[in-house]
Amino acid sequence: PDGKQAILRMPADGTGAPQVFTAGMRNPTGLAVSGASLFAVEPNAVVTIDLATGQVQAREAVPNVGRLNDIAVAPDGRIFVSDFQRGAIHRRTASGWEVWLEGPEVSRPNGVCVADGRLVWGNNGDGSLKSADLTTGATSTIVALPGGIIDGVAPGPDGTLLVSHNEGRLFRVDRTGTVTVLLDLTVVGTNIADFTYRPDTSEVIFPTFLDNRVMAVRLTAR
Repeated sequence: PDGKQAILRMPADGTGAPQVFTAGMRNPTGLAVSGASLFAVEPNAVVTIDLATGQVQAREAVPNVGRLNDIAVAPDGRIFVSDFQRGAIHRRTASGWEVWLEGPEVSRPNGVCVADGRLVWGNNGDGSLKSADLTTGATSTIVALPGGIIDGVAPGPDGTLLVSHNEGRLFRVDRTGTVTVLLDLTVVGTNIADFTYRPDTSEVIFPTFLDNRVMAVRLTAR
């Protein structure tokens, strides 16, 4: 039931038991850090959490939603949230929340990130990676991916994008749109849900969802 979930924190080197950081969450599905705040997405709201203490500072209901999923914060502080059920991208500006993108180009969006002046999202309606210019909102298709549920999307090394299929695949998409499979855990039945990439260690860290683990893999140059 809503309100019985939590955000946990653990040491970055993977040692030690995870500790509850923020309790009383309502089925959170996406996280983003900006400045001194951690933002968490709930099905119909965005929660602002103090990054130092874990205390909830605000819970903002987002109007006209279906079911929210992931979140990204632009350098200027604008917040973007994907709405998987409605097929839309919501945006928070200084004047409040609004539906920023909606229509045939936005279908079952899941993972979102900000990279190179554009919002990038996994568009599960057609299995593609898409982007929209942060200034104009003009959309384009980056690449179509092989079959699977697109879950996580994040900027990778050297201008690449990293993308996960929930079924257990991790892809790299370079600036030319070339797709490389970096990891395939479908053979052992391990999921790759939303993930984070650490540039300082070249690690991709992700929850395995169904078997209750957090795993890390280190990317190597090639």
